[in-house]
Amino acid sequence: MTSTIQINEEARERFEREHHEEVAKAALEWKARWPHHCGSCQGHGGAVSYQSHPYGMGSAYEQMFDACEAIPEANICHRCGAPGLDEDWAKPCSECGWNYGSGPDDGCPQP
Repeated sequence: MTSTIQINEEARERFEREHHEEVAKAALEWKARWPHHCGSCQGHGGAVSYQSHPYGMGSAYEQMFDACEAIPEANICHRCGAPGLDEDWAKPCSECGWNYGSGPDDGCPQP
């Protein structure tokens, strides 16, 4: 006899497998669309990290953005690889519209 727990575990595993396959397919499509993206940050322009700070009786977490340093030229876009950024990263890429990781297509999909 199959238990409810076993069925739920199988459903969760199936969902996770299907989700992983969808993300992998989306990543391949994204990489085909943006073949000159930064391989280090995968077009995201950096990585998000979290820093813990004491707060009252517990802690608070601050989200930090660590800019990718793989492309030394500040005007090179991390998604399309073209020199479309201004030096201050204040405007989206003039070539592809990459907007510093804030757009839905700004970086390669990740699980």
